Amino acid sequence: MKRNQGFTIVELVVVIIILGILAATALPRFLDVQDNAQLAAAEGVQGALRSAIPLAKAKYIASSKASETLDLDEDGTNDVIVSSTSGFPTDDTTVADDDNDCAGIFTGALGGGAPAVLKGTTDAATGTAAVAQADSAYTAGTEWYAVDNADTMTACTFVYLPESAATGAYAAWFTYTVATGAFSAITETTAP
Repeated sequence: MKRNQGFTIVELVVVIIILGILAATALPRFLDVQDNAQLAAAEGVQGALRSAIPLAKAKYIASSKASETLDLDEDGTNDVIVSSTSGFPTDDTTVADDDNDCAGIFTGALGGGAPAVLKGTTDAATGTAAVAQADSAYTAGTEWYAVDNADTMTACTFVYLPESAATGAYAAWFTYTVATGAFSAITETTAP
């Protein structure tokens, strides 16, 4: 007669210990995945803007500087206004100095596939102030916020706030300088 044999208690304990060790080493890697994905999303949008802004300048120069309004996506409507001195985008094409310039640059340069953008409530001089504005203006479903840094349109701060307006939520930001077309590095932070 054959006797059924199962696992001994020692074998089960060894398997549980091995699984615990694997979980302990893998868990920290999985916890960083969300932050890494959010940083990658911010880097992707910044990369698209870093490509679009010089293309706008190149189109302006190629047109023999005939017009300061440009149709970047060739759909028959002007997308951005460029500076006659630098050739870089400085404004949207709706109304000059209307507190929506940075949002217009963002959507105009990225075209129809651009994320939704809201203007911050007041001008911000620093990225952390822009994050605070984006946090206070947070709307469900909106991840990107554009904050004009001054009425003279010297720079735009773009804030990525993908989670919520909750204190401690992930946020990232970078700045576009209008006169030079330069971009700051992405700074990761948390909502205030």
